[in-house]
Amino acid sequence: MEAKLEDEFSGSKKFVPLCPDEIPPTHRSICPFSTSVFQEIEEMGIKLKSGKFSAEEQAIIANNWQNICTYYNVNYDFIFGNQERAIRKDFIRCTHFYAELGRGLPCRSAYSIFYHAKEALSPSINRGPFTREEVAKLHQLAEEHPHQWSFIAAVLGRSRHSVFCKFKSSTPNVLTGKFSGLEKEKLLGMLSNDSGE
Repeated sequence: MEAKLEDEFSGSKKFVPLCPDEIPPTHRSICPFSTSVFQEIEEMGIKLKSGKFSAEEQAIIANNWQNICTYYNVNYDFIFGNQERAIRKDFIRCTHFYAELGRGLPCRSAYSIFYHAKEALSPSINRGPFTREEVAKLHQLAEEHPHQWSFIAAVLGRSRHSVFCKFKSSTPNVLTGKFSGLEKEKLLGMLSNDSGE
């Protein structure tokens, strides 16, 4: 089955797919690491990186993506879209897709690489600065659909992360969390004055 599927999707011959024994432990699963797996990886001497991807890392992912698309003759919608799930699942398993996408980045988890690539490589996501109209629409949508960042992102044609960050940065600072002792006293005082006590 694996050989048949690989033959079905293969195109270019410059790219050589990884063998299963070449796959780093950080790319063997798309699932976030459990504490025990994370400790095993650290014991192997691999220090996982987190946070923003560097320009070099982004270039590696883009190059890996291009190699995968050319070699297997696939596109963004096939991998990240909602159609052909059964075929896509077989393709991802048989081609070691997550490991191929993360080739050259053993210190990043397959999970973080996949979700970064999903947004960074999307042809439909606007990556330019937000316009005033977009910010106004963002605040309107956030009021109408609180905490529905995926929906808001789809309406604006932006990534979920960029929409959330822009909302946070364009909203006036509001205190959140537990009330301080002074705040509790003021609140209780205001409530007792309103009730006429």
